[in-house]
Amino acid sequence: MNGWLAEGGCREAVVENQRIGIAYFCRWYRLRAGAPRNPGRIMNGSASSFAVGGVFPSDNGTFAVSLTVSTADPTRAVLKDPDVFERVARTFPAVAAWLALEHEALSDVLAMGGLDNRWTSLVDGTGPVVAGLVGIGDSVMHTNPTFGQGVALGLRAGQWIAHHAEDAARDPVSFTEEYHRWTVRELRPWFDTQASSDLASADQLGSSAARAPEPSTGAARERAARAACALEDPVVMRARAQVRHLVLTEEQAYGTEEVRAHVARWLERHPDFVPGFDGPEREEWESAAGLSATKAEARPA
Repeated sequence: MNGWLAEGGCREAVVENQRIGIAYFCRWYRLRAGAPRNPGRIMNGSASSFAVGGVFPSDNGTFAVSLTVSTADPTRAVLKDPDVFERVARTFPAVAAWLALEHEALSDVLAMGGLDNRWTSLVDGTGPVVAGLVGIGDSVMHTNPTFGQGVALGLRAGQWIAHHAEDAARDPVSFTEEYHRWTVRELRPWFDTQASSDLASADQLGSSAARAPEPSTGAARERAARAACALEDPVVMRARAQVRHLVLTEEQAYGTEEVRAHVARWLERHPDFVPGFDGPEREEWESAAGLSATKAEARPA
């Protein structure tokens, strides 16, 4: 975009770019005809302090298994091997339960990396860098797709433009400025949420050795408890759903007196609550990946 703007004699767009030190590996499966459709009351995700294993049920008896690791993880290179992928995936309880069902593989192991969160603005400190031109979709806000919000927010921006398109011809400068204010108010909170989540995930996954979760207090403990509380409390689950479906921001949904009171009561009933991991220890993970054997062979006699 900046190349086009420069050719037209315009200032450059303002671009914020956050590199994401996370890599995803995924493989698709199909359950065999007549086999159970799910493993029962097994959650679809398991985590360790350095990796996450997830299951994504889909249509017609298909499901995907994903592994999420740091881009610096020493086992990352071998996870594209289907045999290694399945051995490592089975170290997560939720994934192991799904892979224990009768199934067949539908794909190779698919990798996704080189990700970033990018916010692009056509308005800088002195005003629009170009009049009458606005971005939509990824040209404004491009994020790691884990929250699945790109299409929805792109359509939301499209609605705003459709309702204000006549203003562009009448006053292109004001049109561009107003759109910029709208994106900062309505879209930017979702960008910031994704960016904060990815920073936290990258920090967690960047640990090369398993570590116990540190006790949290105050607001941090309250935030950590929301997911666990939502599984038992319909009020908190409703707030969580509103956030995940882009109805309300986290601050709007979780910041009400009602929701905060429900989380507080849940914490009172669970005084020893600490966010935990049910995934493998580092040694088990590396053994499944074949890394421990490689290390042993490399040691001098």
